Parts: sequence; structure tokens; C-alpha cells
Amino acid sequence: LRPSKRPVCPQCGSSMWKRHGFYSRGKRCLDELDPNVGIQRYECKVCGKTWSDKPAWLAPRKWYGRDVIRLSLDLSMETTTSWRELASLVHGIITGMGRAFVWAPWRKPKEGARRVKLAHTTLWRWFQEAGQRAGEESSERERYRGLFSGVLATDESWGWIKGMVQGIGRKVGFGVQALVDGKTRLVLNVRRLANETEEALRAGVEQLVRRGIALESIRAWLSDGLPTYVAVLEMLDLGRVPRQRSIFHLWRNLAGGLKALAEVEGKGAADRLRNMIRAVWDAPSERAAVVALMALVGEYGADAVAGKLVRLVQSTFKEATFHLKGMVEGLARTSGVVEWVWRRYKRRLALLQCFMSDEGADNFLRLYELYVNFHRYQMRKERKRSYPYPGKCPLEIAGAEIEVEVDGWRVAASWMDALAI
Repeated sequence: LRPSKRPVCPQCGSSMWKRHGFYSRGKRCLDELDPNVGIQRYECKVCGKTWSDKPAWLAPRKWYGRDVIRLSLDLSMETTTSWRELASLVHGIITGMGRAFVWAPWRKPKEGARRVKLAHTTLWRWFQEAGQRAGEESSERERYRGLFSGVLATDESWGWIKGMVQGIGRKVGFGVQALVDGKTRLVLNVRRLANETEEALRAGVEQLVRRGIALESIRAWLSDGLPTYVAVLEMLDLGRVPRQRSIFHLWRNLAGGLKALAEVEGKGAADRLRNMIRAVWDAPSERAAVVALMALVGEYGADAVAGKLVRLVQSTFKEATFHLKGMVEGLARTSGVVEWVWRRYKRRLALLQCFMSDEGADNFLRLYELYVNFHRYQMRKERKRSYPYPGKCPLEIAGAEIEVEVDGWRVAASWMDALAI
């Protein structure tokens, strides 16, 4: 995060050097706006290599400082604003003009502020460059080695980008596959899908090998019950891996039937059936789940409307209650492990579609994967109002060390530090 106090030669590592002049560089940072800042140059006395000083604020080959770039990238993920609005906000922070007059109209703009023309396309270009860096093989290789718990959760969603179809500008849809650690919520891979065929889904799962995760280490499979994955597991020689269904998706499959039952027999009958189904899926032990299922079948098995729902519970009983067997350590009752990934993803993608080429969509997914893995969250409780600790991110829950040392004190690293931005 900060350069060493004593510069060394980048070629031979020698600390024997002499000053070799300097050059002027404009400093456009959050705390200072100076058109002429001297950057010291050095010459190595051993190999003759020349190099320049690299202050912490300096971003090579950029008009703006590192803090401006990092602020823009961070806000592009944290906020729900467009690129133009985001550029206006950052421009006001740098110059004291524009939006800054709304915050403090009694202040004068910084000296040289009128020379700063920060465009929204500049922010998008920084975002693209960061996404390309995240997709480099050196960055992806062995990224999650030793952090996988063996419980793999899968889910698919949908996204849109602005593109051209037969010469007409329109939104183009694409599928997205997410692979998440079912125990720690660590996002292992998020990638686009051409379709939901067996070959496309299998290619996504095989990408885990590039992240340092062996397919043989998968001990349980959590999914929403997509039938295509049954063939995918067979193709990957993982047909014997136990599968567990998401309770969230099972309840969603029952929503229409429960609504129909309430219209025919009344809300009280639908609530009673719902409570009996909940007793099966929320049972504390396998024995209790079997007893609850027998009671459910005995009361509603022959019913014309409720019988369809009961048969669905019967057919998915094994996969919905596999966690009660205790065969896989860390496997708990799941209610949609991957769904939390889509909430922020869909909100951000809706506002980042502008200028999104095919490559832009991939860059967004690469950065989003890193962002959610470094994003800290807490298990909040309704009656607890004070939280003295900041919470943990999925990487920390998985056992990774994400703190770095700066001048003798430790700070938490971010997804931008992982990309050396």
C-alpha cells in the first residue's frame, strides 16, 4: 500500500543510487489538486538502471491519483447510481465545483479546478481495466486453494446488456451461473452462460479447477433442483455425490398450490397444510422428519388439491432432509445460499448496462465476484441494536487472511488491493 522509505533499484535490488533529476506530474487527488508536483528520478550505481519515485498517490499513466480511481471503483459497486451521476459526484469531491456547491456553497473551488474534466467514460474505462486485470490467468490461478469446504451450491440467473441485434440497438439477454461454497458463502465462480445446456453448465463447473479446487473434493451438491445438473454430475463422474435441495426453491414451487387451496377451502386450511409441511422441512432430526411426513400423507394424501403438494414433498424428501443424516460436516439446512448473490448483482447490473459490450459484461462479473467475497456482513438480530464488530466477509469465514500491514498497524484489505489497484 505504501512504498518503502529507502528506494531500491527495480532491476538488481541495489540500494546504491544517485539522484537523476526529476519530472513534473499533475496531482489530481481527493486531498490535493496541484498541476505541478516534482517526481524524483534515480540512477543505480551498480547496473545503471534509471527509475522514478512512486508515491502512494501516483497511478502510472493516469491523469488522476490512485485514491480517485479507488473511490470510483468502490462507489461503482457500493452505490446504486449511474456512471454520469457517479462522475459528477467524484468531480465535485476533487475540485470543489459542481455537486460540491450543494454541500458547501460558501467554499471556493480548488485552484486549477476548471482544468479538471472528469468524464463518465473515464470511470467506465477504469472499471474495464480492473475487470481485465481480474480475468488474467495469473490472477485467477489458485485463487481459492485450501478455502473450499466441500459443499458446493449452484444457481442460475439472467442479465441484460445493451447491444446490437441485426443492426438495431436493443437489450441482449444472457444467463449467469454462480458457484458458491454452501458453508462459508464464498463465491467460487460467476460466469456467463450461452444457454442452460449440459455442456455449458459443465464448462462452468470445470472452471473451478483453475481456481485451485479439485472436483474430487466436492462432498455435497446444493441446488434448486434443475434437472440438467443430474446429467452434468454424471458427465463429471460425480454421480454419487449426495444432493440437497434448497428449501427456498421448494417453498416457491408450492406457492401456487397453497394459493389455490386457500381459494377452495379457505385460508385456515392452507395455513394448516403449510405448517405441516414446515414441520417436515424444519425437523430437528431425521426421525422427526419421517414422523411429520407420515402425518402429512395420512391427512392430506387423498385430498384432490392438497394431494399434489404432498406428493411433491414426498418426491423431494430425501434431498430436502439430507442434512439431518450428518454424513457431511458443515452441511446445514439451506434456504437459498446463492440467492443473496443475485440481489445486489441485479441492482448493480441494471445501472451498469451503459457501454456494456460482451467483454464489459464479463469484466463486471469478474469484479463482482471479488467484491462480494471481500464484502463484510453481520448476522443481525432484531432486538440487538449495537454491533461492536464489523462482521466478516466470506473469505475470512473460509479461513483466509485478508489483512495487510501498513506502517506497523494492520488494516483490512479490499477487493481492489487483491488486484493491486
